[in-house]
Amino acid sequence: MEGTTPKMPDIIIGLDVGKTSHYAWVIDTDCTKLHAGKVDQSEQALNRLFTKAKKHAGDDGHVTLVVDQPNNIGYFAIACAQACGIDCRYLTGTRMRHASLLAAGNSKTDPKDARIIAETALTMPQILLPVTHTDDLADRIKVLAGQQADLISMRTATINRIRSMLNAIHPGLEKLLTGDQITAGWVIAMFLHYSSPAAIKRAGARRLATFIHTHAPGTKNQDAKAHKVITAITAQTITVQNTDIKWQSIQTAYRMITTLNTDIRALDAQIEDIAKDTPTYQILLSMPGVGPKTAATWVATVGDLADFDSADKLASYAGICPVTRQSGTSIKGEHVNRSGNKKLKNALWYSAFASIKTHGRSKEYYQAKRAAGKRHNAAVMALARRRLNVMFAMVKNSEFYDDNRQAPPHRRTTTPATTPAAAPRKRQRSRTAPATPAHPTTANTPTHT
Repeated sequence: MEGTTPKMPDIIIGLDVGKTSHYAWVIDTDCTKLHAGKVDQSEQALNRLFTKAKKHAGDDGHVTLVVDQPNNIGYFAIACAQACGIDCRYLTGTRMRHASLLAAGNSKTDPKDARIIAETALTMPQILLPVTHTDDLADRIKVLAGQQADLISMRTATINRIRSMLNAIHPGLEKLLTGDQITAGWVIAMFLHYSSPAAIKRAGARRLATFIHTHAPGTKNQDAKAHKVITAITAQTITVQNTDIKWQSIQTAYRMITTLNTDIRALDAQIEDIAKDTPTYQILLSMPGVGPKTAATWVATVGDLADFDSADKLASYAGICPVTRQSGTSIKGEHVNRSGNKKLKNALWYSAFASIKTHGRSKEYYQAKRAAGKRHNAAVMALARRRLNVMFAMVKNSEFYDDNRQAPPHRRTTTPATTPAAAPRKRQRSRTAPATPAHPTTANTPTHT
C-alpha cells in the first residue's frame, strides 16, 4: 500500500500518539537518540518539539514526523507539523505490531512504541504511508464521509436489532421480509401504523393493500405483498409472551431508521455539492460507471494524487492488486489482497461492476477474464484494476475520458492512456475469489456509482 517513496530525512520523530499527551522519540540517520520525552497535546508543546528537531537538522535539513494513528487523536499533531513545514508519514497498526515483535522483551510502553516507530521509519522507509495531501474541500468531504459511515453503521445495527426482535415474536413474518425488504417504505409504514401482528391480521389483505397504496404508492405488486403478509401472520396461531412490548421496540427502531435515512441522504447531497467544485471530481465523472459516490470517495481518499507517482502504487494502496505468494518451487501464485483502503477499494469495485452494464469495452474485458477462468468477483476486480490505470492517467493529465483513444500495452512503469485495453492478458486462475465488498451507500446503484 506504499505511496511515493519518502525522501530520506535527516531527523525522524517517532510519535506514539495519545489522547492528552504523546511520547516522542527523535533520532538521526545513525539511529542516535537526540531527544525523548512526553509531549502535551497542545500547539505550544508540539511546536517546541518540532522546532528542536529542525534545529538538529540544520537550515537545509529534512525532518519527518511518523505517527501510528493519523486520524482522531493524531490529527492535531499532524496539523501542527504540517504548519511547521514538516513531512508527515504514518505506520499502520498491523506493521507496527509486526515491528514490535522484533524488539527485545514483551513489555509495551509509550517510550518503546515511539522508539519502534522511529527506528522502523529509518530502516524501512518504504513501508510508511503518506498522510494524504488534500485541500480544504477534500478534507471537508472526508469529515462528512466519516460521519456518514457512522450513521450507516448505526442503521445496520438497528436493522439487525429489528430482525432479532421480530424473529423472537413472529419468525414467519421476519422470514418473509428478506434482504432490503425489511426497510422498504411500505414495511416501515405498516409497522408504524399497526400496533401488533394481530392488528394487521384483523385489517385483512384488502385493507392492507389499500393502506400500502395510500402510504407507499410507488410499491409494486401491492396486492400480492399484502396477501403474503396476512398469510404469514395467519400461519402462526400462538402469541409469544411480551409481543406488545417487543412490537413497540420495533416501532421505535423503525423511527430511528427513518431519521437515519434522512440524515444519510442529506450528507450524500452535501458531499456531492462540495465535491462537484473540484476539477478531479468532474474529470472522474466523465468515465463510464463512475458516479457521484465513487468520484467523491476518490477526492476524499487520494485527492489530486500528489502522494502517488504511479498507478501501481495507488492500486497497492487501494488493495485491488493481487498478492504474490512464492516459496521455492512448491508455492507460487497470486492471491486475493485483503488489505488496502476499504472505502476506495469498494468504490472502485462497484464502479467497475456498474460499467459492465453500460460500457462495451469494459464488458468485453470482463467477459474475457471470465473466459480465462476467473470467477465473477475476481473478474470485476481485474477490471477495476485496469480502470484504475485509466482514472490515474485522467487525473494526472487533467483529461476527460475519451472512449476512442486506444490504450498501449500494459506496462507497470508507465502512465496508461485514458481507456481500458480491449484484450486482457491471460493469467493463472486464482484459487480463491475476493468476497464482494460491503458498500452500503453504493450497493443499490446498478448503472453507475
